[in-house]
Amino acid sequence: MYSGDIEFEELVKINPILVKSTQIINKLAKESNSIPFYKEHFIPCAKICFEMSHIKKINKIDAILVGLFHDVGKFILKGEIDNHEIIGAEYVENFLRENNYEETKIQLIKHAIMNHRKNANDDFDQMSKLIINSDIISYILHKKYFFDYLLKFTNQEEASIIVNKKISESYERMDEDGKRMIFDLLIKVM
Repeated sequence: MYSGDIEFEELVKINPILVKSTQIINKLAKESNSIPFYKEHFIPCAKICFEMSHIKKINKIDAILVGLFHDVGKFILKGEIDNHEIIGAEYVENFLRENNYEETKIQLIKHAIMNHRKNANDDFDQMSKLIINSDIISYILHKKYFFDYLLKFTNQEEASIIVNKKISESYERMDEDGKRMIFDLLIKVM
């Protein structure tokens, strides 16, 4: 589905900070019984960030990191979504600092995670726009996972309404780069 799958997979296997990141996020996912969410959202979102990194002129490793960590606050909060971006931003800042990552990059990644629930058309840096778009694209492409999750709490009709409303509202939050990418990816799937 993603043209850079091979390069992405190699980077995640050989780059030391990405190896540590996937290990720690996988551990947090297991502890919060969220492995399906990790596989169906975190990894695809990181791949989309990687794909979009050349469009937004962002370092590939930094792009993957923001994709991997953008929702980590949900694991720490055991599934709650309110303020998960704040908890996740603090967590990634500490993690990257402990691993001697460059401070200016840490601040960019932290800032982007803080903004990932906002509108990419607002006046944000490219890293923030990258994760806003990638998070939404991952949601749209993997909507069946989210639909199935909602079925635990509601019926099919209500789940369908919620998913369709979320997709519609989310699409409006993407900038033109994000809209072009989702269009291109959907065309490839058809």
